[in-house]
Amino acid sequence: MSAFVVSNATINAVCHLLDLDGCGCPRGSLGVLVQTATGPRDQGDVWGEQLQALNLAAVGRRYAHRNEEPYAPPFTWSPRRVDDSTYLELIKCGQCWAYQCNEGDEFSNTELYKRVTDAVVHLLNRVVSDLPAYKAIEWDLPENKFCVR
Repeated sequence: MSAFVVSNATINAVCHLLDLDGCGCPRGSLGVLVQTATGPRDQGDVWGEQLQALNLAAVGRRYAHRNEEPYAPPFTWSPRRVDDSTYLELIKCGQCWAYQCNEGDEFSNTELYKRVTDAVVHLLNRVVSDLPAYKAIEWDLPENKFCVR
């Protein structure tokens, strides 16, 4: 398995993913100023820097034998419109970020990692539940529908 530092665009997408509720509707967290040690900042900046820091730490652990710190340009928050047409992109970016950060329990057990992976699952469930093929399947299958032969 290899790991890499994800792009600013991927981190921005994951910030938007974190802002969605279970129905895929924006919670409105992004654009809200939150108090930090350095003063008020946009929630997107805060999440983005946290996501980038965890990614850098995980990649650094993966390649510790190289005796060099991974590098990423400073995170830049870029808000954008999110709707049904961007859901798959958000899911994929969340999965990519999580995969790149899966370098041991110290990363995958963090609250941030769990929030991202939970958000991926919630949005994935929303997308699948809206598919016509999914809606056409009976909720409780009859015994003769799915039997071992």
